[in-house]
Parts: sequence; C-alpha cells; structure tokens
Amino acid sequence: MSDVVLVLHSNPVTSASFASTLDEIGFTATLANDAEAACKMIRISRPDVILLDGEMALSDPTLCRRLRTCSPEKRLPLILLIPQGAEDVSRYLCGADADDYLCQPCQISELQARLMLCLAANERVDVRPLPHIDFSFLCDLSNLALSELSHSEIMQQVVSAVAGQIEVNRCSILLLGQNSDDAMVMASSDDLGVNGLHVVLDRYPEIREAIKSRRPLLIDNVFEHPLMEAVRQHLQHGVTNSILVLPMIDREHIVGVMVLRSARPISGFSEDEVNFCQLVANMATSALRMADVSALDGKVRSRVPVSTTVSNDGHVSQLDIAAKDLRVLVSVVDGYCMLFNETADRVAPGQNEIISGLMAGNRKLVDMASDLLDFSQLNSGSYRLDFAEHDICQLLGAVVQELAPIMSQGNIHLLNDCLNQEKMVVCDEHAIKRVFYNILNNAIKYTPEGGEICLGLRELDGEVRIFVRDNGPGIEPEKIASLFDEYTTVSSSDPKAGSGLGLAICEKIISAHHGRIWAESFLGQGSCFTFCLPT
Repeated sequence: MSDVVLVLHSNPVTSASFASTLDEIGFTATLANDAEAACKMIRISRPDVILLDGEMALSDPTLCRRLRTCSPEKRLPLILLIPQGAEDVSRYLCGADADDYLCQPCQISELQARLMLCLAANERVDVRPLPHIDFSFLCDLSNLALSELSHSEIMQQVVSAVAGQIEVNRCSILLLGQNSDDAMVMASSDDLGVNGLHVVLDRYPEIREAIKSRRPLLIDNVFEHPLMEAVRQHLQHGVTNSILVLPMIDREHIVGVMVLRSARPISGFSEDEVNFCQLVANMATSALRMADVSALDGKVRSRVPVSTTVSNDGHVSQLDIAAKDLRVLVSVVDGYCMLFNETADRVAPGQNEIISGLMAGNRKLVDMASDLLDFSQLNSGSYRLDFAEHDICQLLGAVVQELAPIMSQGNIHLLNDCLNQEKMVVCDEHAIKRVFYNILNNAIKYTPEGGEICLGLRELDGEVRIFVRDNGPGIEPEKIASLFDEYTTVSSSDPKAGSGLGLAICEKIISAHHGRIWAESFLGQGSCFTFCLPT
C-alpha cells in the first residue's frame, strides 16, 4: 500500500498539480483547502505526511499543532511549501513546528527525496515502548460487566489497572451530565474517595474538545498548546505536562471520558499507549452498559413471580443472558482487533489482510450480539426510551455524517432533502438514530457503486415522514410483507445480510413511538423505506 500524502493548500491549481506529481512517484494524494477540511481528511484517510501551504501556516501559527492534534494515534510529519525566492525563509519556519520545507516550484526528484527522508526520520523517532501489558487485566475487565459491582467500583478497578500499566500521575473517569456542560468524577487512580465529585467542564477545555470531536485528544505540552491558554494560569509545573482524553461512546452517544495526566519529562504519550488506553476505554464503556442491563434485569426478575418468568418470558431471559455474554466476549476480541489494526505497519507482510478480515468478521459479530440484546429487551419491555424534544433533521444529519466515509468509498451520491431544515419531534434520540442508521446502512449496502440515495422529509397529517430511497436491485414483492419480521433477510445466501433483526428492531422502536414504518420496492429500480413519527 502506498504512503498517503495530504496536500493542504489554498490554491486548488497548486493542489491538483501536486496530486498529479505524487501519483507519478508512487504516493496517494488527498487534498484539502482549509484547516477544517484537512482535519476531517486526517481522521478519514489517515495520511502519513502533510504538505502544507507555507502562507497558511504563516497566517495561522497554531495550524501545524492543530493538524497534529487531529491524529493522536501517530505522529504526522509536516513539510512546509514556501514560495521560491522568499526573502526570509526563517519567517515561515519560526514557530511553525514543521519537520522540513520545500521551495515551490520544485523538481520532482527533490519532492520525492524530501518525502522519503521525512517518512524515514519519522520511523526512527524515539517513541517510548509500551510497558508489558498484563492482558489478564483485559479479561478481568470483560468479567466486570457481569459482576455485582457498582459503577464506581467497576471504574475504580479500571483506572487503578491503567495507572499500573502506564506511567501517569492520574487516570480518571468522568460520566457526563445530561447537558454535557458538567460531569461527575466516578473514579481516580490517585484518590479512592473522589467518587461523585461534580465538575464544570468550562474549566476543562481539553475534555470539551474531545467530546466535540468524538476522538482521542492528545495535549503533548499543556504549557504551549493553544487549547489550554484560558486555563494555563492555573496549571502547575511538575504536576501535569501532558494530557490524553479518550471519549467513551455507547451507541453513538458519548457517556463519559477517560483522562490521563502525566508529568513525565518527555512530553506526550506514545502511539501504543494511546491505542491501549482507547481499547480500555471502549471495554470500560461496554462494562458500564452491561452493568446497567444486568442491574435492570435483576430488578425486573425480582418483581415477577418465578412461574410467570419461566412460562412466559423464560426464552427472553435466556436470550438476554446469552446476548450479554456474547457481546462482552466479542467486544473483547474487537478491542484486540482495533489494537492490531492501529499497529498494522508492524506486522509481517501479508498479515494486514488477515487482520482486516478478522476485524470485519468480528465487527459483524458485535453488531449481531447488539441486535440480539436490543431485540430481546424490546420484546421483554426492558428497553428504556428517554423521550424528549429533538430536531429530527439534526439527528438524521449526525447519522449521515457517520456513514459518509462508507458512501464516499462506494462513490455513492446522497441527495439530502433535510439540509437546512428544522423539525422538532418528541422521541428517544438514540433509538431514532438507531432506526435511521439501520435503514441508511441497508440502502448503502445494496446501492451499486456510483449509485444514488435520496433522503427526504415531509410533514403530513400531523406526522413527520422520513424516507430513504435507493436505486439498488430492489426486493421481490412476496418478501416485502415479511421484511420487518424477526430473523428475516432479503436472501439467506446474501453475504451482505446481517442478523435479520435490524428491521424488526426498527419496527418495534417506531411502534413504541406510536409511529409507522413500511417499505416499497420494484425489482431492478430500487427500494424506499419510510417511517413516520407523530408531531
């Protein structure tokens, strides 16, 4: 696989010229014309080096640091592109935090040499090796999900174990409040009695930024990073030099953050340390959710006579337990897969495809286990819905943004009729996003490369009607009526098919909202899925 070069330049003609040249010399080019687009490309395409317009860096001294912040998992080399004949080259380099520079226009051989030297130097960067990981801790963490421990006890075990693996002054876990403006410290490795401490997030810009970006945030030097400027006066030398913040995301919703603070003389955290901590944060989130479900399941069972449970809901309870156990186990494997994937450049040749296949297969298992658990809870009445007023267009937009990279890979064009609209409905935010995710993801699966998907919203007869139309192969008429039945797929031999529960879950969620959902399709022309919510 060729190295990826991100070209960030204000002149699109110059960017296109570099893209053509990079292609000639064996690199893959991605282009951006502003900082926001560049950060988005860094998160999607994971470039290996950046060619940066020197004029842009000159006008914004924080630009280089902001670009590096978008990729805490690995260090990004930056090469400044400086105009030929610039009188004072140092003016561009001073404070830019770049690794090298090129005067443009330049010879192709010089560009190739600078890129190769920069990439080679980056591989030789002295990175702290990850201390020996006690993998039994990760297995123990998976078992915490099914234990009788409280949230704070689970989190205390997690932060203590992380602090024992990585050299930090403090590892803490905070759960967010309803409005994400405040949080509660659930556990801290340096203070066993901190549980329940309320904090206002205005005082913690690093946490607010990680919540906003939904990605790990690395502050390699708190005394120089522009994000910390407003609170720098409160920081003490020798107490914290570097901060790592990892979002804890459950069903697309950020429920908390894991924060590591280090006073090591060498600033920052290694790539391995970031990967390991993200793995632990993911598993801790799953443990929290499983603990919630276990506690709720115990309360429900305690209120129902044993005979009723066995005769009416025995199969549901067994499915609950099986689904929880399965999801915990596959989540552990998924975490290991993520760790392998982030260090794919270190594995033997030919093993990347094996890891990719393992990740894809295990991801499907995670989704199937989640479907099983959600379906079981919807059937038993233990699936909790939190109704509040939300802008349905904003919810749809969040899902579109999440699936945008997949549509881009398939060159699928989305016609979004919901842009610049606002329509408030009373619903459960995460449940409705789950419905729309399932429907749009199905449309993407069955839309051919270069195809088109249309998303629309209409208000009619006291309800909001949302539809997703694709131009895929369509569905046979005799299968339309059973599409929303459990364990139903379009074709049992279709490799794209999932658990057969996705649409059944959608139907139950929409019914719980007193809405309607249906499908229309014509063979060879595509399908249209529609759901309605009362206004």
